[in-house]
Amino acid sequence: MAKSDEIFALARAALYRDHAKALATVCCIAANEAENSALKKRLQGLIDVQSRNPSSEDNIRLDNGLEKLVQIQSPTHDLAQVVLSDDMRLRVTDLLAEQRYADALAAHNLHPRNRLLLMGPPGTGKTVLAGAIARALELPFLVVDYSSLITSYMGETGAKITKLLNGLAGQPCVLFLDEMETILAERSGDSGRSDVGEQARIVSTLLLAMDRLDHRILFVGATNHPDMLDRAVRRRFDMEIDMPLATEDAVHALVKSLSARHPGLPIADFLPAQCDGVVGRSLADLERDVLSRAREWVTRKAAKLNTSSAEQEMLHQSHDDKGKEDTSLLYDQAVALVTNSRKASISYVQRQLNVGYNRAARIIEEMERVGVVGPMQGDGNREVYAAEG
Repeated sequence: MAKSDEIFALARAALYRDHAKALATVCCIAANEAENSALKKRLQGLIDVQSRNPSSEDNIRLDNGLEKLVQIQSPTHDLAQVVLSDDMRLRVTDLLAEQRYADALAAHNLHPRNRLLLMGPPGTGKTVLAGAIARALELPFLVVDYSSLITSYMGETGAKITKLLNGLAGQPCVLFLDEMETILAERSGDSGRSDVGEQARIVSTLLLAMDRLDHRILFVGATNHPDMLDRAVRRRFDMEIDMPLATEDAVHALVKSLSARHPGLPIADFLPAQCDGVVGRSLADLERDVLSRAREWVTRKAAKLNTSSAEQEMLHQSHDDKGKEDTSLLYDQAVALVTNSRKASISYVQRQLNVGYNRAARIIEEMERVGVVGPMQGDGNREVYAAEG
């Protein structure tokens, strides 16, 4: 049985996020258990899994208060899943190559670029890209926690910035600072802030810290308003990437990425019907809307397969009267459209009849029910059974 000292050591390591210490303590507990102990076998299983699948988070130590200044986050996307233009992807690839071959650069007294600024409106994927870079490099992804970093006490915010960057020295990681304009606006006094003196001290502190930044730390800053950033701060970055709102090419790339991540779904059908509902939006908002419609499509399909005819009739009757009335009025028009064009996708009906997604989906469902069109195939298309009018 584990001794109280071992339990305390394990608890301390967990609370202080000291993975190496936690693993060592677990190994010690397992070694002290009897050979036929069930606990020993369970612990050994955990140890074996960990040795086969080490996490990038295992390589970072946050102590002396650093654990309050940053959050270790798990990236949500692989780099291939992030929507980037060819130029943006090439620049990111160059940055990754320099990080991976830092030793080769060092042989020529060169260091990899390690200060990246991401610029663009909210929802354009800045945080997602920073996390994907961390995942590609197999490094811990640390996100600065503003609630702990910024204080009302004079000089304390700057001191915490220094403490953070000094404390991470020697520990390879990706450090992400979002919305930099919040604390690093222009020092001229034109920013509209009343604490210009403290603002200037914070900027000066970060400038010094960036000049001394350990080259093994990849510092990624993000801003929604690059014009508000102090110019000296902006000059400290080795590379800038502008991340715009959705373009037509970006939307096509998003559809491709989502289709790969969610196989079997007709992702293109879930886009807004009108082009102006897509281009110019944030990719994050667009992705959220598409996945919301995808969930509705999946649950509607599952309900259809798992309910009786009577229950399905009750489900249809639960729609509001106006929706049913409007759908009925459009149905004949939709049938003529589908039979003449031989196209039966929800998005096509949406665009041609200028209706919402749910209404178009109900129309297509009714066509399938009465035999005008067939069920959805693996490629997302439907066969049109009705003869051309």
